[in-house]
This record gives sequence, C-alpha cells and structure tokens, in this order.
Amino acid sequence: MWKTGAFIILGLCFVKAQIHLIDSRCYLAEGGSAENFLASEDAAVGSVLGTLGINGDPKTDISLSLREKDSPVTIAPLSKNIILSKPLDKEGLEGPASVYVNVICDRRMSNDPSFLIPVNIRVTDVNDNSPAWIGAPYVVNISEVTIVGTRNHNGKHSWLQ
Repeated sequence: MWKTGAFIILGLCFVKAQIHLIDSRCYLAEGGSAENFLASEDAAVGSVLGTLGINGDPKTDISLSLREKDSPVTIAPLSKNIILSKPLDKEGLEGPASVYVNVICDRRMSNDPSFLIPVNIRVTDVNDNSPAWIGAPYVVNISEVTIVGTRNHNGKHSWLQ
C-alpha cells in the first residue's frame, strides 16, 4: 500500500515543517530582561563590542534597530553585533563613560508589537591618565632623623614613605 518513496517524502515534509517552527519572538535566549557588555575604553571605532543573544535570525525573521539615534554604537546590518561608532572614555572627557541604549526588535511578517531590549555597555579603564597633584608644589619640613612611617600631620594621606 505505502511505498518507500512516500515515507521519504512524508519525512522531508515533516523536517521542512520543523524548520519553520524556529522561535523568533524577539526575546533574550538566556531568559534575561537586558543585555550587559563590558568594553575597553581603547576599543577601536568599528570594533564589535558584543553580540545580542536574541532569538531569531536578523537575515530572515527579525529586524533590529536602536531607539537612540545619536548613540555611540550601532547594530551591524543583518546581524546581532553591536558596533562602536564613536570613541569611549572611562573618565568621560573624550567620549561617554557608559552607554545605555534600547534595541527595538520587530518580527518580520507579523503584527506583533515591537519589543524593547535594554543594552548596558560599561566602559573599563586602561589607565591612560597619569595621576596629577592638585595644588602642587608641596613643602614639608622633616627632620633627617625622622623614622620612615612617622606621621607628619593628621589626614588620610599623611604617611611619609
């Protein structure tokens, strides 16, 4: 009654149906409510700071965009990669010390509402600024027989070395 070819065709139809059931509901795959990344302040403009862990494929199922238009990061087209577009600076002098953006995730060919996924990027320091003394020069009179470690005056930084 059933031929071997019929089972193969039926099996291929089932596999094809399973492929279309891949979840693309625009939520984080690990179940979190936000994405967090660390970025070094010496990261080059154009470098990838992180990859969003969102279900769905930006090439076919979902579209990703940023709510903030003047952000120092962008989303690479047809990908989940966060790309640095402006320099970062931990001290906040030459760029932002942290980045907080909202990613808008839309399901293609669907009337479902958009999802907002908060993304927090913390900038790590690379010690590019040498310490500076405020109010220098300082004058201290100390006897030559003073023992190392003796307090000269009260205060947080009053130990002599």
